[in-house]
Amino acid sequence: IAFDPSDDAHLVVSTTFGLLESRDAGVSFTWTCEGALGLSGEEDVTVVVTHDGTVVGGTFGGVVVSTDGCSYERAPDLDGEIILDVTSSRSEPGHVIAIRTLGIGSGRFDSHLVRSEDHGATWTRIEPALPETVLPLTVDVAPSDPERVYVSGRLSAENEYSAVLLRSDDGGETFESSPVPDTTNQRLAFISAVHPTDPDRVYVRVDDPAGTVVYRSADAGATFERLFTASGRLLGFAVS
Repeated sequence: IAFDPSDDAHLVVSTTFGLLESRDAGVSFTWTCEGALGLSGEEDVTVVVTHDGTVVGGTFGGVVVSTDGCSYERAPDLDGEIILDVTSSRSEPGHVIAIRTLGIGSGRFDSHLVRSEDHGATWTRIEPALPETVLPLTVDVAPSDPERVYVSGRLSAENEYSAVLLRSDDGGETFESSPVPDTTNQRLAFISAVHPTDPDRVYVRVDDPAGTVVYRSADAGATFERLFTASGRLLGFAVS
């Protein structure tokens, strides 16, 4: 679920059959089907809403953008790119960051963070590329510090497919890596939220069929505290 930072009643839900959008706090919804979004196969949209109500979605064929909740256009700069996640900067209206990636063989990936400063209309790559040994999964920007960017990812077979949390203090240009506990054998780690006022406090959800684990780090990923272990899979998480 993505919420509009400037309109409490406006929200968008990504589903397995397209996008649902409400402008009355969930009382009613409009539906945009997968065909209208240009989706194919088993593909779900990662989505954010920017400060002016624009909906920006990441797909396996690029970024789709809607300013009216009805029609979606593809951003030409990322047409055909695999977009794994999108996030918006709360402190920089109109700024959106996404992950684009491409497998290059031998368990390695050509991945970049890409940035838009105009609500998803145009995009540029943030250089340098992310480490080739990391399959990036999620990205988030600290609401109180636009330079603090987190990326979660999965390492290669040499590292038992364990998960890491990457932290940047310069807007995604350079990163420091920290291991996420108990994530071998492809227990994927997803950034759930960054605290609204403390950029060092980040929540990570580790997907495990036996029971999703929620971790919290109070020191920007240097150490993790296990908060909760579910009896099943938790597919979402939010911090008010």
